[in-house]
Amino acid sequence: MSTSRKPDFSASSLRAAEERSESVTQEVDKTRKGGVPFGMPRSMTGFGRGQGDVEGTRVTAELRSVNHKFLDVRVQAAGPLLSFVGSVDRRLRQTFSRGRLELSLSIERSRPSERLSLVDVERAGEVVAALRELKSALGLAGEVELSLVIQAPGVLRTGGEVDVDVTRLASAVDEAVEQAGLGLLEMRSTEGRLLQARLIEHLDQVAKRLEVLSRRSPLALAEKQKRISERLEGFRGDTEVSEERVAQELVVWIDRLDVSEEIERLEAHLDHARSFLGEGRDEPVGRKLDFLVQEMNRETNTIGSKCSDTVMAHEVVELKSEIERMREQIQNLE
Repeated sequence: MSTSRKPDFSASSLRAAEERSESVTQEVDKTRKGGVPFGMPRSMTGFGRGQGDVEGTRVTAELRSVNHKFLDVRVQAAGPLLSFVGSVDRRLRQTFSRGRLELSLSIERSRPSERLSLVDVERAGEVVAALRELKSALGLAGEVELSLVIQAPGVLRTGGEVDVDVTRLASAVDEAVEQAGLGLLEMRSTEGRLLQARLIEHLDQVAKRLEVLSRRSPLALAEKQKRISERLEGFRGDTEVSEERVAQELVVWIDRLDVSEEIERLEAHLDHARSFLGEGRDEPVGRKLDFLVQEMNRETNTIGSKCSDTVMAHEVVELKSEIERMREQIQNLE
């Protein structure tokens, strides 16, 4: 049996560890921007895992992220790793802008030869005293068995329960979190490229639908104008209505049915969406694309309410379907 040095959890030690972690974090953040560039859209789902070793102790970080409207960071840690929760939380918030992130930190012996069974003699003595007191209170006979003492919490510890100075853990924690963060960024970037390709395909389909609407709109408007003119002329023959009044009413009707402005705005939204999906942007685009899709859907609804032409009505239905597919894909973009 052997004993080990008690871990240093003093306020000064914890402060020093956190300062060390933050300084290394700033250095890592500078290099990370060059490792995984934010030059293209990124997904919000992914996984990353990393490890860091120091003096026979291994820190493991597992980082998961899923869709979320905002940024929600949750860090799980125990024992000596609790002192790093604050700095790691801030680090993740500086790196990511959206998604629910869950980081799990664990610590264990990294060298199998050092996975020793350690006995806390002081704790064992407390357990024996408590059992003897219980035996006396209940009037029981016999001695306290060693097997009962060893099974008590805190008496026998293995390599998984590491006592280490938290000031020496900072580099291992930083290395583990860095690897996990880079792994997550790489996965989110890979999926982001796939989403980018799919969204561009949807934009191409929307452009084709708009082209059909743009060509058909003047023809449908001319046909509608002809029918309205014929009706107004018939009505004018039975009443004393001036030709000027008929022309004015015709202009009002045609203006209500004209969808050229809506088509132009949709084309402008398409151009903006393509620019957001292009490479070289150093910012998240998910929220902006979500807003554009809402505006595109609103303009499409307006076109649908104005047109009575069967060809245009069919194109509007297909257009709404493409926009809805885009909206579903965009929900996963950071």
